[in-house]
Amino acid sequence: MKRNGKQNQQRGNQNGLYELPELSERYGAFVTVQGFEQARIAAQKSGASVIWEVERVMGIIPVATGNIWALIDDAWVKVPDDYRCCNCAECAAATKH
Repeated sequence: MKRNGKQNQQRGNQNGLYELPELSERYGAFVTVQGFEQARIAAQKSGASVIWEVERVMGIIPVATGNIWALIDDAWVKVPDDYRCCNCAECAAATKH
């Protein structure tokens, strides 16, 4: 089934917790932001192109919920679960690794 942009441009939870995996890898610690819009702004300011929705486990460790958004053609698009082979930033950003 071909997906159009409107189907994939679902917005994240404004009260949810989001990780910026590219920044987490860069800084060696989990980088999380409260709210989808704040995560989007932080990602764009830092040059990150992927946002993962996460939940806190034991108050410290963020665990991915499976929802991933990627910056594709200047729009934040929810990446379909069946599109990626894993949860790495390259798959989420729709690039090959």
